[in-house]
Amino acid sequence: MITPVSQHADLLAQGLREAAAARIAALRTVLCAPPPPREADRHRWELLLDDEQRNALAETSDLVRLRDEAGRAWVEDRWGDLADLAHRHRRQLPLGDTLMDSVRRIEDATGARRSDRFEPAS
Repeated sequence: MITPVSQHADLLAQGLREAAAARIAALRTVLCAPPPPREADRHRWELLLDDEQRNALAETSDLVRLRDEAGRAWVEDRWGDLADLAHRHRRQLPLGDTLMDSVRRIEDATGARRSDRFEPAS
């Protein structure tokens, strides 16, 4: 059954994956070529990278994880986790007002609040 919160989750998951993919594509221009698939070749390739390229590679790895996490959270109906991912990556990715509105609606519907999840341990 499609509910309003699931529609917001669909929109948010798609937006996170698309934003991550766009940023990965931009970072690939800095890397000049995709990493080789074999581990030994990849290690040699990484040794030839300059600082900017190493940073781009690290950010690419983070974004691939984000894209995968967003997909898993959406499939498993963990909508609060989607909202959390959006909060954690909103400075890195251009999510826009529509997606952030979806984040707020998901938080309202699930009872999850960003401040609740990030309170320091006592």
